[in-house]
Amino acid sequence: MDGNLAERLAQIRAGREKWMQERQLEQDRKEVVESLHTMAFQDQSPPGSGEKGVTSSSSGPRHPPPAAASLLAPEEIINSITERIADRIRAELQCQVQQEKQKAADGQVMATKKLDSYLASEIESHTCPICYELMAPPRHSPILLFPCGHSFCAQCIAVHTKTNQKKTCPYCRCKIESQATNVALQQLIQNFVTKKNTLGSDGSASRREGGTEGERGGTKSGLGIERRRDDLLRRRGGVQSSWSASGPTTVIGGVNDFNSVHRRQEDEAGGTRERDEELEGECERFTRELQKVETRCIVLQNELHDTIADKAAAVNALHIAELVLDHLRSEEVESASKVKRMLLEMEVIRTQVDEQEKKHALLSQTLKDIDTKVDLICRALQPLTNERNKLELLLQSSNTKLSSVPCD
Repeated sequence: MDGNLAERLAQIRAGREKWMQERQLEQDRKEVVESLHTMAFQDQSPPGSGEKGVTSSSSGPRHPPPAAASLLAPEEIINSITERIADRIRAELQCQVQQEKQKAADGQVMATKKLDSYLASEIESHTCPICYELMAPPRHSPILLFPCGHSFCAQCIAVHTKTNQKKTCPYCRCKIESQATNVALQQLIQNFVTKKNTLGSDGSASRREGGTEGERGGTKSGLGIERRRDDLLRRRGGVQSSWSASGPTTVIGGVNDFNSVHRRQEDEAGGTRERDEELEGECERFTRELQKVETRCIVLQNELHDTIADKAAAVNALHIAELVLDHLRSEEVESASKVKRMLLEMEVIRTQVDEQEKKHALLSQTLKDIDTKVDLICRALQPLTNERNKLELLLQSSNTKLSSVPCD
């Protein structure tokens, strides 16, 4: 339905344009014929009547008398109409040249913008699949994993391998045997970051180059104008030969119809190319975004699988911890009962110790008393011992003396 409506509108516009061109051609033809008739009438009028004839021709209806019509040759009418058509085509071609220059400049600007956007999108594609940060050194230097060949930023891969203690690639789950800095990618990103501030000056230079290309295109268009003018002059004889058969309106209308159709086809082709370029740009952009999203989804799915595995391990460890906790609690209860029994035993032992301490103190005191008594007895016995020894010595001495006395 939309296609039929668009086709109908195009037909209406084409018919209106054709009618306007035919109307303009008819008016031009009438003006040329009237001007030629006026010039012929002035040439044939007697002296002194030219001013009056001019006044009457300009003030009254512009229809020459029948006598002057026979003086006009078809070649003169064709030459005048051809010159008018050539002037009009020259003006139209000059407008087309200006438009082509503007289109060339705009196309160069658009090409520069597309190139800048393409470079930016290419650099943006070199972001870390985990954190989406541009892998620019030093914190986010691109790290190449071996043997899988995937690249991640240094910060994310450090967290993945060191903090989380994982030894597999976050994307393909391949075992990481070694890793190194992706020097080529790092150099590319460094160059992009370094030249990012100079993109404005580069864009100005590109626009200046675009203006030069536009001038070249204008020169080529000017050559095209000359070629078309020469072709128009070459075909002048053909127009004169076809004058008597079809008349000026049909011949000139066919030329202008061809030009209008050609312009319309060029406009439609340009619009189709622009739409195709826009669709291609959108497809490329959507493809890059889809690749980024797919990469991110794969990384997150792998992370989800790892998290689920960690959860299962945590659940198992929690179950074991609960078993150990129950065992420790039972041992705690048992130890508490043992402690209670030991406290009771300690109370009994403490009571016995107190009793033994009292008994020990009593016996110690008794022993001290006995020692004191022994000391006293020893002290009392010492003089007696000395006295006994003395008496024994005296007795012995007396016995000796007694034995030495002779018996009578």
